[in-house]
Amino acid sequence: MNSQELKQTTQSGTLNESAARLEKSRAQALARGDTKQSAVTSNDLGVLYYLGGRKSESRAAFELARIGFTKLNDSVGQARALGNLARLEENSGNPKAAMALYEQAVDLFHEGNERSDEFATLRLLSQLFLKQGGWLQALAAFDRALTVKPHRTLFDSFLHRIYQIPLQMMLAR
Repeated sequence: MNSQELKQTTQSGTLNESAARLEKSRAQALARGDTKQSAVTSNDLGVLYYLGGRKSESRAAFELARIGFTKLNDSVGQARALGNLARLEENSGNPKAAMALYEQAVDLFHEGNERSDEFATLRLLSQLFLKQGGWLQALAAFDRALTVKPHRTLFDSFLHRIYQIPLQMMLAR
């Protein structure tokens, strides 16, 4: 669910009312055997639950979405569900779990050729490494983000070359 869709969904009621509508939609998708719609709706429900402070329900919804997208062999859908799980883990105080989930999401976005989402997820991973004191890992993740950034500028290329200096020095040790 993008921010515009989320806004439309919640304009007509509270988060709980919106979640109830999505729960009904997911139940209907499951009854029809529509795995794709069920996975998409589960992911959206996870977002609404998260925004409403319902973390355990959010985690369960994201996990159902991931399972559904895996059955469909939808790497981008899996990546979105994993990225959402990563954000949940990060904000729940589980940085190591979040890092692993972000890394999985990055790989799946790469597999699905979703460069803008891969770039955004690498930036989130870089920020998390930095918060945890892993400046070199943060630099490496941000440098990797620059290599997949859509609409890369000359300045991005310059930064990439500059970032390579400490990264290469650390590899030479």
